[in-house]
Amino acid sequence: MNDAFPNHKLMIFRFKLLLFTFLVSIQFSKAQDLYDVLEKPVEKTLIYDDFVYENYIRSVILYPRVALSGEKMIPAIVPIDKVSQLILEFDDITDDTDDYKVKLIHCNFDWSPSQYNASELLFQYNEFNILNTEYSLNTKLPYVHYIFQLPQVKKSGNYLLVVYRGTDEKDLILSKRFIVFEDFVGVGITVDEYIGGVEARRFQQVKFNISYGSFPLEMPQENVKVVLRQNYRWDNAITDLKPLYVKEFQKILDYQYFNEENIFEGLNEFRFFDFSFNFSGFGVKSVLRNSQINKVILYPEKTRKGFVYNSQNVNPDNNGRYFTINRETGRGGTEGDYAFVNFTMLSDEVPGKQVYVIGGFNNYQLTDENRLKYSNELGGYTGNILLKQGRYDYIYSLLDPKSKARNELYFEGSHSQTKNEYDVIVYYRGYGSRGDRVIGYHSYNFIR
Repeated sequence: MNDAFPNHKLMIFRFKLLLFTFLVSIQFSKAQDLYDVLEKPVEKTLIYDDFVYENYIRSVILYPRVALSGEKMIPAIVPIDKVSQLILEFDDITDDTDDYKVKLIHCNFDWSPSQYNASELLFQYNEFNILNTEYSLNTKLPYVHYIFQLPQVKKSGNYLLVVYRGTDEKDLILSKRFIVFEDFVGVGITVDEYIGGVEARRFQQVKFNISYGSFPLEMPQENVKVVLRQNYRWDNAITDLKPLYVKEFQKILDYQYFNEENIFEGLNEFRFFDFSFNFSGFGVKSVLRNSQINKVILYPEKTRKGFVYNSQNVNPDNNGRYFTINRETGRGGTEGDYAFVNFTMLSDEVPGKQVYVIGGFNNYQLTDENRLKYSNELGGYTGNILLKQGRYDYIYSLLDPKSKARNELYFEGSHSQTKNEYDVIVYYRGYGSRGDRVIGYHSYNFIR
């Protein structure tokens, strides 16, 4: 540090950090009370998306229990014979268990409900009790940890898992998407930097084809639908892609587009932090301890737009995903505690716009809890989000509340070299079918 700063600049730098900590502690004291946050009402109308309908429900994860799952960052996408390996976990920040039940809804490629009935989808009645519960241990904020292993299903496709209370299916708790696929077709995929002018250096182009061999595709231009995603996100997925060419002799559907139908903003590597209470994790400036709940202050951040691409080789991100863990005990399910985490983006105020923190931990959704407010004292946008111990990827998003347009480039920038994961989901509905099946799936890790 002394090599980087002359003595007087070092003193100024340290003073600014101390002032920042003091101002943030004031912001925390002005924040809503913990239970005001938890008890804020949420409308209970079923949304065919990843969604939580009660603020007491936290840290919802759905993942395949396989040897490599490790820190639970593998997406909920499984072959049809592996559905029973999917595990749902979530916390209920209360001091007693509740009667929660699960049902599954089969959906089409666009997440509208299909016309299959439950007997065509499941080997048993479509109502499952969540019986595996554990109380938190040695945490300031008590909670009950729920675990549920999914049942086997008969058909591939999009599924929505719905948790509700008691016998009232309208008393919604959470909904969570997952995908079940079959290997009837092969998918070949390549990702390249988009060729064009200077602006094109922001983009990545995804090219792919589908080889269907002996599988009897009927009118593929109409009956095959493809969804293309970046980092498993649904909010910016490219949907309902049609093949550019159908090569009947080779049994190939070609999706080599020329009019930007298959390009994504490369964006930037995700920001991330890893917080614990007994040591300073990556990105954490300090921990303010409190008898009721701890508060974690992240280092203040600045825009990355206009800067050259930084691959972050030393500390790679997880492409937007997160996992919860207590690093002292290794048991995050019941021994991970909660804290208010403070985010600060140093910036001039952007008139008429709103700033949010988004990532896999909140399904990239723009909610009141994830919105940052401008602070003249801090000189930037700041806010506190209730999170469980663990590692979190995130980015900042700018919203125009009038047009509802989201802008992630404003604070993050975009580069064609950014490391991203892409996946291709192939849906098919033959004549007489009452829902879309997933007949092929492939993921690709783009590293330039």
